[in-house]
Amino acid sequence: MLCRMPVDVNGVGAWVDIPAQPPVNGYDPNMQVSDPAGDVRLPDGEAPTGVTYNWTLKKWLPVPRQLVAPDGSHYTYEDSAHSLHLVDGASGTDTVLAAGGGGIPIGVDANYVYVVTPNGSVPAGRNGLTEVPTSGAAAIPITSSGSWYMVSGGEVWGLDQQGKTFPGFTDQIAGHVLDRLDLATKAATAWLTSTDAYYVITDVTSSGEPILLGGTNQYYADTEYLVTGQGQAPVIGGEIDIWDGEIDKYGTWLVGTESAAIWYGAGSSSPTLWAKY
Repeated sequence: MLCRMPVDVNGVGAWVDIPAQPPVNGYDPNMQVSDPAGDVRLPDGEAPTGVTYNWTLKKWLPVPRQLVAPDGSHYTYEDSAHSLHLVDGASGTDTVLAAGGGGIPIGVDANYVYVVTPNGSVPAGRNGLTEVPTSGAAAIPITSSGSWYMVSGGEVWGLDQQGKTFPGFTDQIAGHVLDRLDLATKAATAWLTSTDAYYVITDVTSSGEPILLGGTNQYYADTEYLVTGQGQAPVIGGEIDIWDGEIDKYGTWLVGTESAAIWYGAGSSSPTLWAKY
């Protein structure tokens, strides 16, 4: 076995044993290993929209990875009444930072939870960005413009508001322009522009590089790009349902939610189908 990878299977945590070599057709029914501890709930009892394994605390948390602080010490979520919460990862202590209408959280770090406001144009439509102090102090508006989706390493990534969507991506709007906002200076910059391809942001690697899923047809996204710098986005894959990704010392990992598949490319090689679970 090459490694054991935690995965989110419809809101429940499980493990996938990654082999040193992919099996025939990339599928082995014994790859997925269930974990009773992966069936977690939010502190208020609601079902999670996603789960993440916290390697530091060695436990499953009831939120997607983007809503866990980089050091794993706390996470954030919005409840069904639209209140914004901050939860201590170790103790589970749940604190309401903003009651009702606190905004949709897209990221959190040691000092702030970053939230956006729905604009009602389409289900994924949103405007502006606000930082809510984890101390409980008053919220601080950053900008009233832009459509922002992910936070990583002092940067916020968004897409221009064009009212287009890819099937399956109900939480993002597809756009021609990838925007970057520097949290230190609060300056926003058009980071990547395409005249024909539409993008959605599937993830941001731990080194701060966005992974984009895109295509020239707004209804069919079939190409993965890694944003390595301003105006630079080499193609790293050609699959249609990539929802998560990471690049580490071993190579490139891409995960497809609908197909329950994992693509892996050693070093700088392009990812190939490695496992289906």
